[in-house]
Amino acid sequence: MRTFYAAGAAALVAFAIGTALYAPVAGILPAVFAFLAVAVGIFINRRRKVDAALVPLVPLLEAQKIDEAVALIDQVKAEHGPWVPGLEGQLDAQVGLLDYMQMKFDKAMPKLMAGRWRNPVALLCIGATHLRKNEETEAWQFLTEAEDAANKDPNVFVVSAALRMKKGQRDDALKTLGKGLEAVDNKAPIERLQRVIANNKRIQPDKLPQMWMQIWPEDLVAQLKKQGYGRPGGPMMPSHAGGGNRAARRAKK
Repeated sequence: MRTFYAAGAAALVAFAIGTALYAPVAGILPAVFAFLAVAVGIFINRRRKVDAALVPLVPLLEAQKIDEAVALIDQVKAEHGPWVPGLEGQLDAQVGLLDYMQMKFDKAMPKLMAGRWRNPVALLCIGATHLRKNEETEAWQFLTEAEDAANKDPNVFVVSAALRMKKGQRDDALKTLGKGLEAVDNKAPIERLQRVIANNKRIQPDKLPQMWMQIWPEDLVAQLKKQGYGRPGGPMMPSHAGGGNRAARRAKK
C-alpha cells in the first residue's frame, strides 16, 4: 500500500499545482499522470530489488534448508511487500507450496488461499486438497479457477483433468482438455492425455508433466519408493520435494 500512498502524494502535488495555475479541473489530468508515473516507477524499482533479494532462495531449496528459505521469503515479504502490489500473496503462496510439497496440506492451505489470485499452481493445490477430503464441489470450483488463470500453460489443464479422473469424472476431464486445446498454443501434452482418457486407458503418473508430482506428491513418494528410496539398505528418501526431484532424476540414470 505504501506505493499507492507515495503515488497519491505525487498526484495531490500535481493537482495542487494545476489548480493554483489554472483551475481545479486543470489539475485532474496532471494528477492522474503523476500518480501513474510514480506508482509504475516505484513498482519496477522494487520488483528488481525483490528479484535480487530472492536470488539465494534456489540454492537454499536445493540444499533442503527449508527453514532458512522460509525465513528469507518472510524477510523479503516484510521489506518489500508493502511497496509491491500482490507481492505478499505471491510470497505466502510460495511458503504454502513448500508446506504442501512436504504433504502438510492443512498447514499449507491458509497460505495458498492468501496467494491464490491468478496463481494456477496454488489453485490446483487447493483443489487437490479439497479432493483428498472428498469435498468435490469445492475441488471442481478451484480447478476451474486454475484453468481460467492458466495463462496458456497446457500443464494446468492436464493436471486438472487428471485430478478429475481421480473421481471418475471422465466427461468433465475431456471437457477440461478441450478447453485447454482452445486456450493454449502447445497442444501436445493435452492431446497425449486426451488420447489416454478417450481410449479408457489408465493414466500413468510418470507420463504426466512434472507439475503433477508437485500437485500430487503422493505419486512422487510412491515412485521413489518403487525405485528403492526409503527401503532398508536403499538410498535415503529425500525429505524435501526439490531433493525428491533430483533423486528421481538420479535413479533414472
